[in-house]
Amino acid sequence: MGLVVLMGFLALAVDVGSLWTQRRQIQTVADAAAVAGMNALQSGLTCSSGSCPAAQDVAKINGYQDGVNGATVTAGPPGTPPASPANGTYVEVDVAQSVPTYFLRVLGYDTVNVSTRESASTRSACGY
Repeated sequence: MGLVVLMGFLALAVDVGSLWTQRRQIQTVADAAAVAGMNALQSGLTCSSGSCPAAQDVAKINGYQDGVNGATVTAGPPGTPPASPANGTYVEVDVAQSVPTYFLRVLGYDTVNVSTRESASTRSACGY
């Protein structure tokens, strides 16, 4: 009986580790896409609500294209205004993907949705 419980925890650790790794990869893509979107805004390009081509291109280069392989990539101005929007221009990137599981399928979880959000601003942390 103890061996079954141990194998269950081992299986859970494998799936959670896999999901954690996938989330880290998605966060890295969101970080890069937000910076690319901000660079595009500073270069004079525009980002409309839900669409920022530069940010979406960077996400695509990194393997996350909106609507492909269960991925969702949304980039543009934040849906909720930042605390002090007068201090700069902001780009927000949301990346999500359905990730298949290995052992959690036994419990009915064939896929788990992993998502992350990142924003970038023209305002520096130092205030200048």
